[in-house]
Amino acid sequence: MQNEKRNLVQVLYSVKKSRQKIYFLNAKQEVNGISYEELVNEAKTCLIKYQQQGLQAKDYVLIQVRDEKKFFITYWACLMGGMIPVLLPFINNKNEFYRLFNVWQQIQQAWLITDDIKYQQKLEQYATKINEPILEDILKKLVNPFELPKCEGELSEYKLDEQDIALILYSSGSTGEPKGAILTHGSILANMRSFISALHLGKEDVSLNWLPNTHIFGLIGFHFIPMFLDINQYQMTTNLFTLNPQLWLSSVNKYRATYLATSNTGLKIFRGI
Repeated sequence: MQNEKRNLVQVLYSVKKSRQKIYFLNAKQEVNGISYEELVNEAKTCLIKYQQQGLQAKDYVLIQVRDEKKFFITYWACLMGGMIPVLLPFINNKNEFYRLFNVWQQIQQAWLITDDIKYQQKLEQYATKINEPILEDILKKLVNPFELPKCEGELSEYKLDEQDIALILYSSGSTGEPKGAILTHGSILANMRSFISALHLGKEDVSLNWLPNTHIFGLIGFHFIPMFLDINQYQMTTNLFTLNPQLWLSSVNKYRATYLATSNTGLKIFRGI
């Protein structure tokens, strides 16, 4: 039973044979889905690549992956290998890169995972105000697993406990130095169970989300909880919602979504429709 699960990877494995899926919406109102079994298999493939690049259990992994499907694969590969995912909003400009450098220095020798083939070029472009040794150290730890060839190898999964760190979530740092919130598997599972009970969520529900995966409610509320419940989850990017909030509303009806949320910013966007 789900209440017996002590870590998030156990939750993922418990729904491996489920018929439910994670669906990704695009601007054309098309959906592409991935089953939980496919997520497990692709995460394992990704983990083998990590380990062959030198990543080990307890290593910090700063995730800079824009594509939602690849983000989930990256995240779960980290957990399976006992690595510690560090989440920061995807970097788009010079000021945001300075935040990334600050976070990287706080964590000390973190790996940097991306799906952006131009990420190294961007790092070099925006690194004019940091010393070269720091940039060299970061580039040594930069990995794009989605550009690496598929490889065969022995998979080494880590035995997780509820006290292990499931993620470190960093703020954008817009009001000062970025600050990281450490969340363990046990604390996340306890919060999920309380939230599910409070909202009376169940297997008949369907979730629809536009909040970013680097937002605590976006990831826990609309990825972990739907998985815990073994229900379909529909994901749309924050950019798509911002450009076309009406799509989110129409998707509520189209996919019969019963579990959804928005923010104050989202409400302001709706007022402009």
